[in-house]
Amino acid sequence: MDTIQEFAPYIIIAIVFIIQNKIFVTPAQLLEKTAEIYREIDNKYVTKSEISATNASIEDIKEKTDKIYDIIIQRFADHNTHEA
Repeated sequence: MDTIQEFAPYIIIAIVFIIQNKIFVTPAQLLEKTAEIYREIDNKYVTKSEISATNASIEDIKEKTDKIYDIIIQRFADHNTHEA
């Protein structure tokens, strides 16, 4: 009994320190923090599928640009052969 009375102030200080600094969390707090982290990640980063879709769109634009370029070059070449 004397040991408990001797260490009681230290135990109370330790408990208060743990509570004030939130060293241990409840499962609900952990789930809330996890959800917050996922929301932050969703706002900052894109997925691989989004990158793939964007790359496919860029490739499509490149192909169409190349076709337009080829048509312009062909018409310019045809125009120069008719003048000669």
